[in-house]
Amino acid sequence: MRRYGLPYVRSALGRIGPWPRFLIVGAGKCGTNSMLDLIAQHPDVTPPLYKEPQYFNTRYNRGDEWYRAMFYRPGTENQEDVFSGEATVSYFPHPAVPGRIREKCPGAKLIVLLRDPTARTISAYHFRRRLGNRLPPFEQWVANEIRETEEHIESGESTAISEKYPPNIVLSGLYARHLKRWFRHFPRPQFLVMPSRDFDSDYFETAARVYEFLGLAPYDRVVPRRLNVGEYAPPDAGIARRLDEFFASSLDELEALVGFRP
Repeated sequence: MRRYGLPYVRSALGRIGPWPRFLIVGAGKCGTNSMLDLIAQHPDVTPPLYKEPQYFNTRYNRGDEWYRAMFYRPGTENQEDVFSGEATVSYFPHPAVPGRIREKCPGAKLIVLLRDPTARTISAYHFRRRLGNRLPPFEQWVANEIRETEEHIESGESTAISEKYPPNIVLSGLYARHLKRWFRHFPRPQFLVMPSRDFDSDYFETAARVYEFLGLAPYDRVVPRRLNVGEYAPPDAGIARRLDEFFASSLDELEALVGFRP
């Protein structure tokens, strides 16, 4: 947890940066590490101290100076000239985060990457196990995640699972439900919502699209990199089919909302 103390040191020394110009708000296991790396390669961008500060959800009580210290650029007299941003994937399903971001940095550009939710769920399970989390067998874990999600929806979203960390993977894979919440707080032109497969189809075209969206000058010397990609055996076909069925109506809703299926 040592890295989380660095903003405290900076803020104590008066090294307060600007509010972020962009936030990659999700979704987890959809290429957000690669997206932040792509943006940080641009020479006009100052990367944050680290990915996943989780300020607007789990660390909101640390205060604005703690957060803004992450974007401080040494040697820059006017910190408002610094172009920086961050990526925290657990922002996406959290009900309070859009309003908090709207209050603090209403003009920020927001990037959302989406991936086939079944593939994402499988990837997230193995990622959490690689981190050392003790999880039940995959079939049982999926059943628990689906049950918890269904109970949350049936209760009128009155349960606390949308605020827990780490997020419920199945709930956060109901992309349309969460995007609608974000769209109520920000105008659509402030969003770039794209499938993560675009990295694989044409990295350089994706870079040009992202830089244009952020208002950055064209830059063609980026180095294609796909970060944090895991390898694992495919699950039982029946479990994958159960997930496909669960996500089917949400994907229909998403396509109507943003014009594509991830």
